[in-house]
Amino acid sequence: MIVPDEILNFTYKDMYHGFAECHGNLLIDENSLTIEYFVKDSIIGVLKSNIKRVKINYSEIINTEIKKKFYKRFFLIIRIKSLRNLIDLPFIDENAELRIKINKSSLLTAEAISSYINYRIAENKLSKIDNNY
Repeated sequence: MIVPDEILNFTYKDMYHGFAECHGNLLIDENSLTIEYFVKDSIIGVLKSNIKRVKINYSEIINTEIKKKFYKRFFLIIRIKSLRNLIDLPFIDENAELRIKINKSSLLTAEAISSYINYRIAENKLSKIDNNY
């Protein structure tokens, strides 16, 4: 399968009880998923954090899916095995899930990224089975 050459942009507007926003990109390559993001205040928009980068190997991901919520809102949900490396992410929840809100215009990109990640996870599991026998 060919790696999708797409970048998924996302924004969280309700961080820290509405006082901050998070803007970022989700990129994928053959071995990992990369999230680049920065946080800025939502009141004036002047205070910004440095750009942070988090790399997640496919072996650390359980699965991904696209969920539709009310009013045509879509979320890309990425379930992670361990919070150890991702505890600094401001948008991860206590269930070790990354929830990325998707615009309707980015839905096809998110579906392609989700399909590719699930494909790589299945491929890794099959190679482990092959190595055991």
